[in-house]
Amino acid sequence: MDCRAVEEKLSAYLDGQLEAKELKSVAIHLETCPSCRAELASLKETIDLVRSLEHVSPPPGLKDKIMGRVDELASVRNLKESRESRGFLPWLWCRLGRRPVLSVAAAAAVLVLALALGRGLLEGGTGVLRLNVPSAGAPQVAIDMKRAEKNSEEPNATSATGGRAPETLIKSAELGSAATSTARQAVPLGRKVVQTGRLVLLVENLDPATDELVRLTQARGGFIQNSFLKRGEGARTASYTLRVPVPAFVNLVQELEKIGEVEQRELGGQDVTEEYVDVEARRRNLERQEERFLNILAQAKTVDDVLKVETQLERVRGEIESLTARLKYLDNQVALATITVELKERPRPVNTVRAFSAANLGTRLRQAMLSSVNALLEYAGQVLVWLAAALPFLLVALVPVAFVWWRKRRRRNKLRN
Repeated sequence: MDCRAVEEKLSAYLDGQLEAKELKSVAIHLETCPSCRAELASLKETIDLVRSLEHVSPPPGLKDKIMGRVDELASVRNLKESRESRGFLPWLWCRLGRRPVLSVAAAAAVLVLALALGRGLLEGGTGVLRLNVPSAGAPQVAIDMKRAEKNSEEPNATSATGGRAPETLIKSAELGSAATSTARQAVPLGRKVVQTGRLVLLVENLDPATDELVRLTQARGGFIQNSFLKRGEGARTASYTLRVPVPAFVNLVQELEKIGEVEQRELGGQDVTEEYVDVEARRRNLERQEERFLNILAQAKTVDDVLKVETQLERVRGEIESLTARLKYLDNQVALATITVELKERPRPVNTVRAFSAANLGTRLRQAMLSSVNALLEYAGQVLVWLAAALPFLLVALVPVAFVWWRKRRRRNKLRN
């Protein structure tokens, strides 16, 4: 399993939604691939930061304002209906009663609308409400700022224990490191840009084109990260993911374009300078915390105090290693550009008519029939599910129709009597 496939399955891996075989393959790959482990750690950190966000409550009095506005609109509507001797719904009901074709069309329109609403609810699910998740470093920076302000109001920690509890020393170590991080200056750092490119080339013969691609990549000091070859009844296709040093990126793209006819060419770059600076600052902040914890550990006098400080040290060390792996991953992405090349062999002209082949004809007919039946049954099931989801809307829509029908019938009975 390559890195791209593993990165696509990391979210399901954390949620425990993978099958046993895939779970084992991903776990084995993570043990041998530091970049994927760093990606997994970054994903875990992002999830933890999102879960740590505070719940935002609506402003006081919002519900009363909304209900007051609703009451005002309801009163205006009732006044308007009382002034009119005949409303829109009775008129619509009479028009539909006179024209059966129009009635059927209206019922079909309501049914289609209900199906569309039900399908939208099913496809949207709980994902209708989306949270704008900030960058990985933003929540931590806000927490550090609060800790720094709180630390400025407390007495400064001394080098000796002075009768203070280990918990107080540990807290002061974290606050002191946070205050130092907020007062840090910008680190001189060059621009960090991840460069990527994509080429789609149409070639006469796939084999020579593949050999030339490999030769050009190796000549520029790059390597092939992934490759994929597909052989079918018609033309063959191949896909390659190349990693080359950034100085050779543009020249290699120009040389690759000479292999065949360019159908598509995309070049881009992602600026990761802000993320790199933020991760580096957080790592230095944690290193300061680690130094403070080591000083506190040297002053601890009881076994309980030593265990508490070692727990904090283990946590800080784990975060430092995770951030260091993330920095290494960013350095690798910045130092080596990624080029995706797709080679398509030009289709060869057909000069002869092939004879009809009856081989496995019965099997192919049976499979086609079963596929059509399964698709029909699946569509029928989806329609039933959409109807179930749209049923509440249909019931709500039938209430005014039933009311109009009741008024019309009551009026007819009065005229007869």
